[in-house]
Amino acid sequence: MASDFIASKISIKELSKRAGEVRTNLSISDDVTLDIINLLEFDIVRLIPNFRLLVMPDSEMLSDDGHFQEAYATFDPPRIVVANSIYIAANESEPHARMVLAHELGHLMLHNGRIVREKAHNLATEAKKRGAYGPPLHNLKSRTGESQASKFAAFLLAPTNACVSLTSANEIAEKFQISLRSAEIRFTETDPLRRRLSGQRRKLPSAVLAFMREQEVRNRFKFKSLPEDHRRA
Repeated sequence: MASDFIASKISIKELSKRAGEVRTNLSISDDVTLDIINLLEFDIVRLIPNFRLLVMPDSEMLSDDGHFQEAYATFDPPRIVVANSIYIAANESEPHARMVLAHELGHLMLHNGRIVREKAHNLATEAKKRGAYGPPLHNLKSRTGESQASKFAAFLLAPTNACVSLTSANEIAEKFQISLRSAEIRFTETDPLRRRLSGQRRKLPSAVLAFMREQEVRNRFKFKSLPEDHRRA
């Protein structure tokens, strides 16, 4: 969408669940690389009645201030309008184009038209309204429509259940046809679950290890979680 807005708060867990429900309801396995064009042209209408994907010439995708819009969503009727260049790139499995379309689908699945019309706010205006004693602006990030749609898109294209079975960001990027940067984020997000399933312990920061070593020397007791190769002789 062209501008950001404050939406109802949705937890990361709920965003993952909603993205997963799209795959589940359309019988698309988590370990399958999602065909985003096929999804939007043929399948998603089963979840969003009357939905259509509209492809427009790039020359007609300029905003009022002259900026190029790769794609945007409308709610009444439900549409995703995409620039022809982005549509072609998505057909060729280009990672950025796939993410753009999945992001716009996130808006349709998460944010109905009433929320956008009645609760849309410029973030600067919102900051002024909250004043000096309001919550920090960064605390609102999880409530911005753009942030939520982006998270939804990442969960939809690269599901957690499938990511944990992969051993690197490169594998995630190749498997799910997303950018390496997006894959690195998904790898980091899923790493705690990956380690837990494999029985690995989280590596302690060097500062914590140094503190534990010092405390063992001073107080003459052992931390069970301090690796033997980090103990002082």
